[in-house]
Amino acid sequence: MSIAATALPAEAGQARRLPLPGGAMLCVAERAETVSPAWFEPAHWLGRCRVHDTAGGRGGSLVIRSPIGPLLLRRYLRGGLAARLTRDRYLFRGEEATRSFREFRLLLALAGRGLPVPLPVAAAYWRSGWSYRAAILLAFIPRARPLPLCFEELGAEDFRAIGAAVGRLHQAGVRHADLNAWNVLLDAERRVWIVDFDRARLVGARAPRIAGAVLARLLRSLRKLAADRRVPGFAQRWRDLLAGHAEVLGNCRVRPS
Repeated sequence: MSIAATALPAEAGQARRLPLPGGAMLCVAERAETVSPAWFEPAHWLGRCRVHDTAGGRGGSLVIRSPIGPLLLRRYLRGGLAARLTRDRYLFRGEEATRSFREFRLLLALAGRGLPVPLPVAAAYWRSGWSYRAAILLAFIPRARPLPLCFEELGAEDFRAIGAAVGRLHQAGVRHADLNAWNVLLDAERRVWIVDFDRARLVGARAPRIAGAVLARLLRSLRKLAADRRVPGFAQRWRDLLAGHAEVLGNCRVRPS
């Protein structure tokens, strides 16, 4: 039985913790007897995976053909100057502070509320002394493209839908740490998905106040995309996006200059 990217079974509302050598794994309850720790290792999927290509990514994502359907395997990798010291290790501050466990629990809660996020399947970490490495498995969203790959095709209703999807997250109290154009997907039915919740967090009642800062990050990304592609009419596209956001959350003072 395959796991769907668009639906959260009732049993998946709970997570089960399973011990691993040097670490632990969290898994949606209904998959705890199916998912193997080996699924987190790319070598296990030789011949049954492909690189998931997103511009600006760090090479840590694979689409795998698992027994429960296509999954996205993402390893947590460092970028920038930190990557010169260590590519995949982070300071261990406790199990629940690991990046994989935090993202898994956040996505499980958001998916349970019907928000447009990928469904988490399992997360794991492996500790060595004061550091750890981590990975997460997500239900792959079929036939979904990042916004930059379909930007020119989209009309006013599409941008309003993008704004509404972002607004729903803000309404739920979520602050996305890096909401750029590549973290907005549209599937074949033009449904909008928001991805990459590493370092995202719930901020509760303060969400409307931080919405402007998150939208400003998205604005910079989209403005650069429009300029690079020489796409006319960007200001109207942004107004359409803000209109969709305002329908959910109210007006935020973010305008293209």
